[in-house]
Amino acid sequence: ADRLTLQSGDNTTIARKSPVYVREDIQIPVEGAVLGCQILRPVGAGKHPGVVLVPGSGAVDRFAGYYIVAELFAQHGMASLVCDKRGTGTSTGDWRYQTFEQQARDVVAGMQRLRSRPEVDASRVGIWALSQGTYPGPIAAVTGDASFLIMVAGFGNSLRDTVMASNIERMERSGTTTAEIERYKDYFRRWQQAVMANDFRAYEAVYKQYAGAPWLPGNLQSENVFKTSWQNARARLMWPYDPGATLRQLKIPVLVF
Repeated sequence: ADRLTLQSGDNTTIARKSPVYVREDIQIPVEGAVLGCQILRPVGAGKHPGVVLVPGSGAVDRFAGYYIVAELFAQHGMASLVCDKRGTGTSTGDWRYQTFEQQARDVVAGMQRLRSRPEVDASRVGIWALSQGTYPGPIAAVTGDASFLIMVAGFGNSLRDTVMASNIERMERSGTTTAEIERYKDYFRRWQQAVMANDFRAYEAVYKQYAGAPWLPGNLQSENVFKTSWQNARARLMWPYDPGATLRQLKIPVLVF
């Protein structure tokens, strides 16, 4: 349909299909998976710049909060590519067991697909990355020779540091004492090290040391859960990565929100 009519009480809203771009579903084979994607392609003549959009954390498909950004790019003359993250939507694979470097290779594959399109200017293809996507986004920008990078709600330090800083900020806002925050910092650092080393005994020891603390998780994980849960496995893949070295390699225009 070229238009959608919505009725709410006495108010009628009509949304018309944009005449300036068309949507095209595609598939992109990548290592160990096939990504289900969509190109939003401007209909005007000439070669258009392109942009690959990188989503944030979790099991998100192309419609989870950032598709509207792809539409805005397309409305302003840019070919935009949005993909379902591995294991979501029409994509195969499993996002839970990807490193940031592997996710970046998915982004580079998307850039290569855009560059191969006859309506796209291959010299002007860049990246727009959101939240946790700002970890693989710069990697892809460096390794995939992007022409620009846009980071929204981006990070400049490791995810493990970011998680702790976020938790501490919430504790400060709730009135937690400085002494209690210091106790939490010690627990959290040692817990993270135990997770990264897959060391259940170290995790068990620090949990028991701080038993009764109001911020401690309610239950001690079993050894089997600690060593096999996908959440801990994903943490071991993501937490060691420090983005500083990658960010220092960027030699292209970068816009950070």
